[in-house]
Amino acid sequence: MEKVSHPQESVAIALATFNPRRYHLEAQLNSIYNQSRKISRLVVIDDNSDNKQVIEELLENLQKRSDKKINSIKLIRNDKNIGHTKSFIRALEEIDENYIFFSDQDDFWDPEKIDVCVKFFDANPLIYCLTHDFFETDDNLKPSPLSMMGKIAEKNNNPHV
Repeated sequence: MEKVSHPQESVAIALATFNPRRYHLEAQLNSIYNQSRKISRLVVIDDNSDNKQVIEELLENLQKRSDKKINSIKLIRNDKNIGHTKSFIRALEEIDENYIFFSDQDDFWDPEKIDVCVKFFDANPLIYCLTHDFFETDDNLKPSPLSMMGKIAEKNNNPHV
């Protein structure tokens, strides 16, 4: 895919939802909004949720914020449940930004996540895809003591994973 020319580095987020819990989706939308780098586009793809009103209300609240840290917010609804993979592919059809981040409805991002990743890509132009470690949380967003990679290392008795 050819890079599209933008006035400056542009960032888009594809966020997949399906029957999200209000608390988790609201926390993730806030963590996206509170990124240290401005977001060009947020595309929310809902996979035919039963609680459509929750999603609409949270996105409306996000759009009403006065400091406009997200330039564009778009909600797309699937007519039937197609799963998260196809939902993400559908969201990508709406995105032409230089940097694309994928988010699940129950993620919660560090405020520097996007900035750190964009700087990494800029410093390493031959790298086109990046994944990273994460911490699972409980219902109150309290992180587990070990990251996912830490759990794998512990399970395999390998501290170098």
